Amino acid sequence: LGDCYGSSTWYTCCSDFAVMRKGAVMAVSSPALVEQALRETVDPQTLGGWRLHAETTGLVDRVVDTDEEALATIRRFLSYMPSHHAEAPLRAVPKGSDANAGKLGQLLPTRRTQVYDVRKIIVALLDQDSSFELKPQFGKVAVTTLARLDGHVVGIVANNPLFKGGALDNDACDKITSFLVLCD
Repeated sequence: LGDCYGSSTWYTCCSDFAVMRKGAVMAVSSPALVEQALRETVDPQTLGGWRLHAETTGLVDRVVDTDEEALATIRRFLSYMPSHHAEAPLRAVPKGSDANAGKLGQLLPTRRTQVYDVRKIIVALLDQDSSFELKPQFGKVAVTTLARLDGHVVGIVANNPLFKGGALDNDACDKITSFLVLCD
């Protein structure tokens, strides 16, 4: 939620889920220390800002604007997790969840070579308002989403033809691997 340097950064990097507020900084060393070593001015956001970790390193799962949003995002993430190992995190299916399934024919293109956003397909298949995408700005050729299907929590991995035709790259593979470990 603010500036984070040193060992605290490593805890975040090893976490299953990380939220970062815009304006916060997460780096191994402070700008002052890096400036002393490089003998040049270093911008804190370039060193370890939210954009770097959401788009380039993939260390941040969600980016938010405020501290309150960060706490709400963590609560939402935890709603997909059971409170203990013998409990399934089951929820009632919201009314109207089946309404989007009828739109699948309109969402999928008729030509194989036409691109589309797979996130729209995923949302149409799930319980209403249950899609919770992780790392949306990183490895964009793959989508990793926690969601509910008939009240049950599911993890979804899908190629997204909207970016690079859905061809997997290193970032997408790292994103998928991290998500599979979380789901496991």
